[in-house]
Amino acid sequence: MTEKLRKEGGYVEDTRFVLHDVSEEEKIDMLHKHSERLAIAFGLISTRPGTPLRIAKNLTVCGDCHEFTKLVSKLFKREIVVRDANSLSLLQQKIVIQISMPCEKSRSKAMALVARADGVSSMGVTGDGKNKLEVVGDGVDTVCLVKCLRKKIGHANILLVEEVKEKKPEEKKPEEPKIIEYQPPYWNHGYYQYHYHNTPQQPWWWQWR
Repeated sequence: MTEKLRKEGGYVEDTRFVLHDVSEEEKIDMLHKHSERLAIAFGLISTRPGTPLRIAKNLTVCGDCHEFTKLVSKLFKREIVVRDANSLSLLQQKIVIQISMPCEKSRSKAMALVARADGVSSMGVTGDGKNKLEVVGDGVDTVCLVKCLRKKIGHANILLVEEVKEKKPEEKKPEEPKIIEYQPPYWNHGYYQYHYHNTPQQPWWWQWR
């Protein structure tokens, strides 16, 4: 694979990322033995063409391996995602595992096994038949977890692995200014009534004259 990268991709090992007090051949040999390279090689030979490869590493990926991964992705036409210690600390994953849990005892045992896994922050039993485990965590080794469940509980399959995105708080829209109409006050002007009174000296129609 490395020879193909050299011929078709112009790949040259960058030995600045390994020990300096050894020979150049030993430096190149050290680069070739980096764990992410071995994982990529294993993924290429054990999966079908076009299958995406996702690799998690508990250490930081060196610059040479970063360039190596990009060339492999381009030449072999594969989507390759490598997450190292820096990215794993920021990654929250939701994992859904289908597992045979016919009774409450088996569910409790499965939950106890998942709780002991590194990186698990929450978990629960879901599904209509209560045959699914939903696990949320940071840097959880999904493959190792499923192997453990198969060994201790029974048949288990990975149904879903996805990143948990943080919900952004909803931005409150500023309230539109309300126009308040003020009615002019109503003034009740008083008035005086003047009555004419009949006197014996005036006729009754005098007041309407």
